Amino acid sequence: MQSNDIQSTVNSIFTSCFQEIKHGNLICPHPGCGKSFNTKKCLSVHMQTHSGKKPFSCNICGMKFLRKHDCNVHMRVHTGEKPYECLICHKHFARHSDLKVHEKVHSDEKPFQCPFVGCCKAFKRKHDLKKHITFHVKHSVKEYSEVIEKSEELYHQQLPSAFTPVTDFSLYSVY
Repeated sequence: MQSNDIQSTVNSIFTSCFQEIKHGNLICPHPGCGKSFNTKKCLSVHMQTHSGKKPFSCNICGMKFLRKHDCNVHMRVHTGEKPYECLICHKHFARHSDLKVHEKVHSDEKPFQCPFVGCCKAFKRKHDLKKHITFHVKHSVKEYSEVIEKSEELYHQQLPSAFTPVTDFSLYSVY
């Protein structure tokens, strides 16, 4: 199995196990999206993601953004500003969401459970679960390949002698 196939399989397993629960009754009509929203305004804002338009751009690097807020947060890359501080270890972050992810490092909570039967591992971060699922997929592919190889060996060992190539032609006469 190619690396891209393995990654695709991992993404598929991961997505099917951890899809967002649809609370709203307004579903995005864009093909393949299916996200739902509680208000028309939220749906309208979301629909802009499908348009490809990005009206806000960074004054320094020219990177474009759909939302002004995202452009403002991006500016922190250039300024080095990190306004969000972990109260436990005092590490600073440019984004509030990054701080929230980091805070899980200090807790024993492991909300991301492996979906494979018989595996009891759980992780603090989605990223770590995804890496773990990749291990399962690669391991399964390796086991499958070994089973195929062994079954081919057994098949060739069990072939009747009639199918064994003839190397001694002296037993056969021309007439």
